[in-house]
Parts: sequence; C-alpha cells; structure tokens
Amino acid sequence: MTNIDNAVILAAGRGIRRLDTEESKPTPLVETQQGQAILDKQIESFRESGVDNIACLAGYHIEKLVDVHPEINYYYDSDWQDGSHLTKLAQYPGVLDGDVILTTGETLFENEAIERLRRTDSEIAVAVTNFSSQEVARNAKRTLSDAELVGVDDGRIKVNLDGDTLPDARLLGLCLFTSEGVARLQSAIDSAREGEPLSFHEVLTTVAQQEDGVTAIEVGDSAQKYDETHALARFLLGTKADTLERLSGLLEKGTILDQEVFDVKTWDESPQEIICQITSSFAGGPIAIRSSAVAEDGWFESNAGAFHTELNVSPTDESALRDTINQVVASLREGSGVVHRDQVLVQPQVEDVAMSGVAFTRELKSGGPYTIINYDDTSGRTDTVTAGQGVHQETVYFHHQVEGVGQFDSDKHIVAVKQAVDELRELLDDPPLDIEFAVRSDGTVVILQVRPLTIHTGEDRYDSRDVNDEIESTVQSIEELQRNRPLLLGDGTVLGVMPDWNPAEMIGTDPSPLAVSLYKYLITDDVWARARAESGYRDVRPTPLMITLAGCPYIDTLADFNSFLPATLPDELGRRLVNHYVDRLGENPELQDKVEFEVAFTCLDFAFDERVDQLESAGFDNEEIQTLREHLRTLTDSIVGGEIATIEEQRQRLTKLGNRRQKFLRAEPSSWSETARTVKQLLDDTREYGTLPFSVLARYAFIATSFLQSLVERGILTEAERETISAGMPTIAQELATSMQQLRDGELDPETFFKRYGHLRPGTYDICSPRYDEEPSEYFDVDANFDPLELDASRPPEVEHWTPTVSEEAREVFDESREEVQRLIDQGGFSFTADELFSFITRAIPLRELAKFEFTRNLSAGLTLLRRGAESDLGLETSEVASLTLNDLLKPTTENPSPVIRREFKRTVNHNDKRDQIQGWVQLPPLLRGAEDVRSFTLPSERPNFVTSESTTAPITRIESRDDIEREELDGHIVLIPSADPGYDWIFGSDIEGLVTKYGGVASHMAIRAAEFGIPAAIGCGEVLYEEIAQADIVELDSTNGRLREVQ
Repeated sequence: MTNIDNAVILAAGRGIRRLDTEESKPTPLVETQQGQAILDKQIESFRESGVDNIACLAGYHIEKLVDVHPEINYYYDSDWQDGSHLTKLAQYPGVLDGDVILTTGETLFENEAIERLRRTDSEIAVAVTNFSSQEVARNAKRTLSDAELVGVDDGRIKVNLDGDTLPDARLLGLCLFTSEGVARLQSAIDSAREGEPLSFHEVLTTVAQQEDGVTAIEVGDSAQKYDETHALARFLLGTKADTLERLSGLLEKGTILDQEVFDVKTWDESPQEIICQITSSFAGGPIAIRSSAVAEDGWFESNAGAFHTELNVSPTDESALRDTINQVVASLREGSGVVHRDQVLVQPQVEDVAMSGVAFTRELKSGGPYTIINYDDTSGRTDTVTAGQGVHQETVYFHHQVEGVGQFDSDKHIVAVKQAVDELRELLDDPPLDIEFAVRSDGTVVILQVRPLTIHTGEDRYDSRDVNDEIESTVQSIEELQRNRPLLLGDGTVLGVMPDWNPAEMIGTDPSPLAVSLYKYLITDDVWARARAESGYRDVRPTPLMITLAGCPYIDTLADFNSFLPATLPDELGRRLVNHYVDRLGENPELQDKVEFEVAFTCLDFAFDERVDQLESAGFDNEEIQTLREHLRTLTDSIVGGEIATIEEQRQRLTKLGNRRQKFLRAEPSSWSETARTVKQLLDDTREYGTLPFSVLARYAFIATSFLQSLVERGILTEAERETISAGMPTIAQELATSMQQLRDGELDPETFFKRYGHLRPGTYDICSPRYDEEPSEYFDVDANFDPLELDASRPPEVEHWTPTVSEEAREVFDESREEVQRLIDQGGFSFTADELFSFITRAIPLRELAKFEFTRNLSAGLTLLRRGAESDLGLETSEVASLTLNDLLKPTTENPSPVIRREFKRTVNHNDKRDQIQGWVQLPPLLRGAEDVRSFTLPSERPNFVTSESTTAPITRIESRDDIEREELDGHIVLIPSADPGYDWIFGSDIEGLVTKYGGVASHMAIRAAEFGIPAAIGCGEVLYEEIAQADIVELDSTNGRLREVQ
C-alpha cells in the first residue's frame, strides 16, 4: 500500500461571485447540501487517511481560504482566471516530492476513495466511475465534456476517444502519484513549461499516453464532482424520442402523445414491418414523422433543425409513408455521423391547435433565470415559431421569482403553458430547457419536445441572490418614480428606451458606465430641460430625463411630457394632458419612438384638427382643446418667427465651441490631472456651446418636420414632393457620402478628408469604438497615419460662415405651393409668412445635423484624450476606462489625485464589471408601465418607421461592428445595424439597397440620411422583428406599403 507524503488541492479558477466582495467565495468554500464546505470535507478525508501535509494551489480570493484553514500550505496561481495549472506547481520546490495525491477544488471524496487508490501498485492511479450500460455511456457523451470521459482497457485509461466510441468511465478529479509517477508528472510539466499551461485533465492525457499509462480505479460512491449540475435532467434528457418516453406518465400539466420509435438499422432491415406497425397504431388521423438523432439535443450542441421533419402525413398511404421516412433517414445519413444509432419518431399530428410555440427556461444571451414563451396563436400550425414563419408572434418573459403568471392571469393558454413549463422545471431540477409545445382549443398542453437549451454564457458563476437584489432595487426605483413629484404635473410615469432623446439609439440598451455618464452629463441631466425652457416650453429643471434600471437607460416620460407643455399653459390642463400622454403611450407601446408626432402635442402645425379626435376620445372638451391650440400657436409662432432662442443664436454658440476647442487642444497634457482638466474643459464647453444649441435645434427640426408632414396630410404636398424638399436641403451627411466616394476614387486627399470627418465613430459615446482617423485603413482602406488630436486642433468650426442652400427642385416645389401654404398660415392665426416658414425649415433641419457634427468633435477629442492618458499615465486598457464613470475619471480636476489612483480605478472597474454581468441576467421590456413589468412582460414587435416611398428586395448584411464586413460587400445589400447612430454614416459610401435598424425613431439621424439619399429604410424595428429579419437571406423592404418581410 502506498504511503502518501503530500496532498495537493488544485483550487484556482473562479468560484461564486457576489456583488459584495465580502460574500464572494472560491469553489472550495462552496457548501454542499449538508452545509459542509468542499474544502472542509477534503481536509477531513485526507486526515482520516493519515495525510497531514496538505498544499493548496489557489488564486481567486485565496485570502478567504487562508482565513478558514490557515494550517495548510498555500501557493498562489497568478493566472487563476484560466483555471488551475499544474505548471504553476513547478515554481514551488518540495510540493511534488514523494508520493502525492492530487485533487481538484470541486471534487468531494471520502477517505475510502483514497484507500482504494492506495491499494494499487501502479505509479499513477486515477479515481473513476464506470458506466453501467451503453445507455448511460451515451448519455454521458452527450452531457459531459470530452476531457472527463475515458475508455478503460485492461485497467488502463484510454484518452482522446474518437467521435463514435462510447466512453467506459468518467474521471473524478482525484489521482495518486507514487514517487515514480511524480517523476513522470514532473516530466510532463517540464515539457509544457515553455508552452501552454496544463490543466489536471491535460496532464492526465499526457501521462496516460506514456508507456506505463494510468490505472483506472473504480471508487463507487466514495467520490463525486460537486459541479455535477442538473444531474436528474442529464439522466432523463436523451434523444428526442427517449426523452418523451421517459417523461410520459410523469406529467400532470402537460400531455405526451403516443409514439412509435425505430432506429435506422431496423428500418433498413424491415421497412414493411414498420409501415404496418405505424398504420396499425395511427389509423385515426395524420401523423408527424421526425428525426430523433444522437447528434441532436445535446448539452453542448443542439443541431436544432438539422434533420428533416414531415407533418400531416397520412398513415394509411404506404407509399407516402415510405417516401417520408426515407427522407428523414436520408437527412440522418447526411449529417449525423452515427446513423446506425439514430431513431425516427412517429406521433399523431396535433390538431385543433389554438397556440403553438417554444418555451425556454433561460434567457438566451445571458443565461438569466427566465421562462420565455414565444408563441403563435393565429395560424393553427405547430411549426411556425421554430420555422420563423409566424405572421403574428408574441414573446412573453417570466422571471423565475414569479409565482404563477403575474399580469397574464386572464390568458388561459399562457397560464396552461406556464404551468406545464413550471412542472418540467421542478421535475428536472430546473435545468436550461428548450420546450416545444402546442395548445389545443380545450387548453390541453401537448409537449412535442424537451431538450437541453444549449447556451454559452461564460464561466462566471453568480449567486441568484444578487440577481434578485438587482430586481428588487429596480422595482423599488420604479415605484418611487410613480409617486407624485413636486415639480412635475401628472400622476405617474411610463419608462421607455426610445422616446424623445432615445438612449437605445444613442448609447444602446447595455451601455458602458462611461457612455451613460457622458450622455447624462452632456444632455439628459440638465441640458435637455434648459433647451426646452429657452424655447418656450415648461421648465422642469432640475429633473433628469434619463434613469438607468439594471444597466438599461430609460426615458422618464412624465418629465418628458411635462417638458413638451407650453410654459404658459394652465397647470390643471397641463396635468390632464400629461396623464393622457402617459396613458396613451402605456396602451400603445409601439408609439414610444414617435411620441412627438403621435402621442404629445408639441407644436401647432397644419394637421392639428386631424388629431383632435385623440383628445376628444380622451375626454377633453372643446374649450380645453382650443386653449391648448392657442398656447401651441403662440409658442410655435415665436419659434418660427424668430422671437425666441433664434436659430442664429444657436449658430453663434456653435461657432464659439469650435474656436475654444482649438485653444484647449493646443496644450499637451503631461499628467493624468492635466488630461482630466482638458477633458473637463472640452465637455463643459460641449454642454454650453454644443449640446445646448443642438438640443434647441433638434426641437426646431422636429417642428420643421411636423410642418412638412402636415402639408402632406392636408394635401398641399404629395409624399414625393415632401421627399424632394427633404433631399433638396444639403446636409453634412450628403457631403460626407460625396467625400467618401471621392476618397475611394482618389479624387480627395486623405488628410483633407480626415481633417473634416475623422472625429466620427460608430457609437458616438463609446470610447471603445475607434474614430475614423484612428483606423483609416479599417474604415476606408486608406494607408495613412494621423494624430487625431492634431487634426482636431486644426479644424475650424464648420458653422462660422454657414448659410442654408436649397436645390432648385426643392425651391420649385415650394414656389408652386406658396399660396396654399400662406392660406394655411393665415387660417392658423400665425404671424410669420410662407417664406419665413420655408426659411425656418431649410435652416433648422440641416443646422441640426451640422450641430451634432460640431459638438461630437469636442466629445470625440475628449474620449481620445481619456484613452491616451489612461493608458500612458495609469496603465489602463480602453475597456477599463469604459467601465468607469465620468465622475470617477474627472476627480483630479477638483482634488489632488490619490497616490494609489490606479489601484482605486482597478477596484472600481472590477466592481462595475461584476455588477454589469449581474445586470446582464436581468431582462426588462423596452417600455415599463409599472413595477409589475419587471418580473413578467411581453416583448412587443415594434412597428418600424418606414422612410422614402421606395421598395427593394435584396440580400441582407448584418453589421454589429466595423470589423464585421468589408465595405464593398455592402453593395447591393440591405444593411442591418443595431442603432440609428450617425457613426454608421460610412455605410452610405457603398451602394446599399436599403437600411434596417433595431432602434431609432422617425426623426433619427439615419432616418434623415436615408431620406436624403432616397434609400428605403425601416428604422426602429425593435428586438423581435430585427432578430427575425437577421436570420433571413433575402428580405423585401417595401417602404411604400410599410412592409418588411423575409423572402428566403
């Protein structure tokens, strides 16, 4: 019997992370169901076997291990994020002396397991659990990683099994090395020291292939892996047919249909017998014939939809049966790899279908604890959701905290499906599941398929309490916002990601802390309200417009709708209007990106009377409506007539911004403090002379657009004429597109191009998104090298000598309609003239675009300074800077920097990153009507904003970042981008067929650009429709008829 000199626990790698670092713990301190920490049990078992010299290789919160068990020896693994590496042990002499037993940090064992290993005379012996049958082995192959599975031949383990070979046993993370075995181990470590580090399983693979091999010792129940999650589900969930058979009879809330199952080998040998059996078993109606392959429905790969399925097959038509089964078998032969073990599943076709769909028990992107039901309740088919063909599909989310169905208790079919899913979760100990179902008209839920949901969400493990705490905090914030607020009129709010200043478009729904803080500082904390007040609207300062909930930015529409009231409007009428606007948005979520046009009355245009029925149906009487009309008339008249916050005043502010920027950038910061001061000066100027005039001009551009649209609604202009006017106002976007083409054709000098446009970046507030002039070869295939800050310092302000220009075609359209426009102006009681209105329109819209172009120069320069300074002075990566807030970064502007500022920043980054990952487990709808929407909600299919009257059918290209595609590949394609951010302007340098965005409103930057270029576009499709379209190859985009659909 071997005498063990040393025991080594390999406990690096991350354990349980909590937002509160004090609550985080490494894996060995995780408690078992018996309340004992894994490390306690390991040390206890070692000592019962007479092993007292115990070492532990650890990294993550090693101090907590030391605190609990200071009596053992600890060795630090600096690369602990990648797991335990035996190569690290070579740094510490004496650890691998004599006879050594190694175990991993998640292995639980009794001293009996150690004794079994000691009784062997092999140099290296590893604890295994043998598989009792081929069925168990097959299940293990589907559910466990290849590194854990081995063959056993004459007592020795065999590694690197080929794809068709069933394993004999599973490694349990416990291995004994005699002194001779340690020498072999040391040799394996030494050979790898200059290369990749070796994990426990990689070392075993290496030594197992040596001449003397590794002996497998069956240890029964005396050892197990504590990371064995969802053990019951791994046992019950096999192939499609096996799973349904095992679940049959276990369910009360769901029904499993009768089935006939046969493997491919049997079909090859006796097809007629099988056909007779099917005909005998299913004589009453149509049947479904589906694959049930070994390669389908695994824990690591689903192969969903890879094999053929045929519905509505007649069981009495032997020829059709034979042909259909042959089609299914042929698909298995083509793609399975183990066809002789694959099965074909035959069941009755579900009829009288009221609802069908798919339910997931985890959120797909994050793995968050949600039940998600995606269903079709209109087609009467069972395959529309899985095939992506449903015309009307809904998606409902339930957080696992929700008991029952929350706010959906009136929908009997949703209730029935949720109950069936909850039953499966409870029965299988809540693994990630993908459940296909159908609901008959009588409410019976038919379970068509249950398989593991294959998701890859990283290795970090979080305690569910942190997620629940985040949700409770979100609920509390929403409840507080629903209470009366002293400076605001109205009785409650609705929160949306797309109204007004549209954070989903500008910074995304999962922005970095820096992007959020920049957007708040530059616009949504104060500037937005100041601009409204200067323009004659109600002053709601100091109310912020945007609030973040679980990391997602939302617009507080109570504040927003208050800011759309004329300052002179009586409070009582204002209160009723705000309540109406909030109610209307809550009842019509699809309007959240159109609130200025279809929810609130923000100016008086020529179509006011056409919208009056909205107010009348909400209970407003004629006197109230006329009062609102008069106050809107006075407000609009002052704005268009140039009596308040004039366009010229905004142009002068923007000119000052450019002149002052050049002065700031001539200084060269030599320390982090100086960098922070320069950045603060740039951003303070951006607020005062950039985003403030831009905010005023943005409001005016909305008014201008509203007037143009109302002229179409009144029949003065056709839609084509309106587009002619829009396209006839040259903007910076059109100039950019022209310059891009000139640059590509060699007609424009690169330095000239980048001096003007180099500050642009996809993601205006995203420091991780490079500017055009930082990576010219990536964006434009230009071999050039520029210093962005030198270019910024030399750029004169664009607006100093700006004057509006209008095409002859646009002027012609206006000239022909001048008299009718003047008649409408007179009827509305305005004091401005038709020429003044046309001048207002042709100045406000282009100057709004130029204003953003101008203020983003300051912002872009500030981001470049932050990135450079953080790297040179603090040694921070750009991604780490993004994880800090503006307040964090600019502290040295008002106090001397801490001597350990880098360490403090690193600590803050770690905390923020941890919370960001926890928040990633929380899913929220795009519109929050109340706290009840946090735990259960419907994800709507938004109504896109269609731009131009053009249509096209073309292949699609999806772009998530600049690295996704070469520009020439966009030619002839409909381009999909996540947001309508103008940083994507570079796509217009290609000959694109159309544009689709996930987020963005009818007056967003990309909507305006699409209109300018005459390109059909669907702006702001929302999550559901966008993802559906992204799965297509060819799409029809018909702006004329408001249609966006998959062609193939």
